[in-house]
Amino acid sequence: MTDRIRQPVPNREILYLSDAYTVKNEDFALELKAEVLNINAGHNQELLETCRTLGDYAEYVRRVREYARDIPIEDSVERTVRECISEGILKEFLEQNRAEAKAMSIYEYNEEEHLRMEREDAFEDGRKTGYIEGCQRMNN
Repeated sequence: MTDRIRQPVPNREILYLSDAYTVKNEDFALELKAEVLNINAGHNQELLETCRTLGDYAEYVRRVREYARDIPIEDSVERTVRECISEGILKEFLEQNRAEAKAMSIYEYNEEEHLRMEREDAFEDGRKTGYIEGCQRMNN
């Protein structure tokens, strides 16, 4: 598997529920503001050191992604779970919830991969449409 293209994500970002609304309005009946903290490698290190569980989770996700570059996702997750348990990373949680953690990791990874492929397909469709429309304009 090749490296997936990722957009840079800031350390902190504010997201608004209204940005997802299909009908834009100035007077929303409901608004939700969420602060998103990036816990990927190299981001918010102080937070990850302060909250061990969060730091362990970030390490777990990093390993799954790293291994998935070279081996199937199912094998990547299994390897990560085994290593993390043996190294004391999320040990108790993974021992008690191994099957659920594996299933969720595989599902989330596959969903992320699916969304990436959809974006790539949509970009390619847009490029082709733009090319066709450009050619049509030149011929008119």
